[in-house]
Amino acid sequence: MEKASELDINVTDNALGEFLGEIVVDEENGYLYGVDLRARTAYRIALETGEATSLAPEGRGPQELSMPVQIAIGDNGIKIYDNSQNVIALLSGESIVDKFPAYGEHSVWVRGYAGYVWGEKLITSIEDPETVRELNFEEASPIGIFDYQENELKKVARFSPSVDKLDAEYKYPIIWFDAEKNVILYMLRTDYTLMGYDLVIGETEVIAGHKHPKYRVRSKSVNPGGSSSISAAMELGTSMSQVIGVNRVGSRIIIVWQNFNDGYYESQGDDSPGNVDYFGVGYDLSEPGDVVEFELPGRFLGVYDNQLMIEENMGAAELVIGFYEFDE
Repeated sequence: MEKASELDINVTDNALGEFLGEIVVDEENGYLYGVDLRARTAYRIALETGEATSLAPEGRGPQELSMPVQIAIGDNGIKIYDNSQNVIALLSGESIVDKFPAYGEHSVWVRGYAGYVWGEKLITSIEDPETVRELNFEEASPIGIFDYQENELKKVARFSPSVDKLDAEYKYPIIWFDAEKNVILYMLRTDYTLMGYDLVIGETEVIAGHKHPKYRVRSKSVNPGGSSSISAAMELGTSMSQVIGVNRVGSRIIIVWQNFNDGYYESQGDDSPGNVDYFGVGYDLSEPGDVVEFELPGRFLGVYDNQLMIEENMGAAELVIGFYEFDE
């Protein structure tokens, strides 16, 4: 992995205070979009200048957002899910032009900060509590297709054959939408098997399942009545790997995981490299069996112009994105 360049982020109007991961990128216009739960904002970053701006003021008015938690890019604007107001807000130009009822009346928990648009429907990672709580993983669906104009939700896809059966925790995927093939690629949060759901024919298939040498197979269950101490959290957190990204770079589909180490808990959540290991695998789907393994110098944010965007200067007040390329 070779560094090509870096971008200093110039934050205006309290647009964001930190990256959470899972951003969406407008390749055509050179923008990155994301949400920051602490700042209660949805934001846009110009990838040429680094200027970061908030997409809407905080509040509950017609053109305001209270708690944006997910963002998606569509042909006719930006879609933002505000779970405090339970609305899908449509952003056109520089302001919110409409709001639609969101997921509140549907028995799912929406997961992930990045959503996708297919036609006029939203694609989102979901947790299906009705089946997951009973550990009925054969019947559980990890993806939701939401027609926000009609307020209709369809639960689709299935769990991977390698999902852990320990408990109901982490039973939702990180997703990426291949708009050219109308396929959703996804991986459950603590898994290693890449799955695909074809939106046209409505079928799920196993795509690949290579384990990186650093991958930790989840082995400890969550005890609801157990200790909430740092040592208990450390024992659980360091016993597994967590998926933080699914994306494409050139002809490769990449999966990125993170491993929390003791230092993450000892430093009360400092996720700088060393305290957390960031690593992944890349599959060239045109060449079965062609797999590359890689490690990253920081948290993976997304892909722009076939370069991996990595959060640098982690833990500092100034936000910096590094752009990295695969070594040929």
